Amino acid sequence: MTSEIDKLNAGEWYCFSDAEVAARKARTAKLCQEFNAIPATEPVKQTAKM
Repeated sequence: MTSEIDKLNAGEWYCFSDAEVAARKARTAKLCQEFNAIPATEPVKQTAKM
């Protein structure tokens, strides 16, 4: 059976409450917050975060 992450990656319908999907969403939100906390005047730090 296809995992929910595999479905997500393929652009198919998936269960957003799946533990693996929820963990990816939480990690992504954390990384976005960290990136957005870097001033726009520090592009080298922004690039390093990517």
